[in-house]
Amino acid sequence: PSATGAAQAGNESAQDKDAKREEAADQPQKKAAPERVPVYVLRNRVTGGMLCTIKTDEVDSAPTSAQWQLRGSLWEAFPEQREGAVPIFRLHSSGKHLFTADPDERDRACQTLGWEYEGVAFYAHVTEQPGTIPLHRFCHRKRIVHRFVSSENARLKLHQDAAWSPEGIAFWVYPLSERS
Repeated sequence: PSATGAAQAGNESAQDKDAKREEAADQPQKKAAPERVPVYVLRNRVTGGMLCTIKTDEVDSAPTSAQWQLRGSLWEAFPEQREGAVPIFRLHSSGKHLFTADPDERDRACQTLGWEYEGVAFYAHVTEQPGTIPLHRFCHRKRIVHRFVSSENARLKLHQDAAWSPEGIAFWVYPLSERS
């Protein structure tokens, strides 16, 4: 090919690249999967119940309340829907919170037991996934408050305490990462 032909071929290649970039810019961008975030646990000093939240404003306001004690961030979950994850519903009643992945349990608690639905707390898995740990739920037999534990030692301790009734694995979460 002549020098002019080679230059035109080079220009066509640059033009093709520009056209592809423009076409890509016009396409809707795929949203990256949401990163996991720490779930903070607060304990109600009056009822003994737990509040699990990813909302830092709730965590920041906790120290101003004599009622809530920050236990720290104990595991991670997703702040938005992600493939394979389900919403963890948050309910409230008289200073107590209930967290469930089961929409039927949520509805029964609201319709027959007087719980108020507060929305989705975060997203987690209902079956084991690579890298997840089970979060066990216990209910206090007299106070009807729930406690969630991920460590085997805490689970065994509550199993041995007759005041607590085991309710099984509530959902699967991620252990804290080094960045949390």
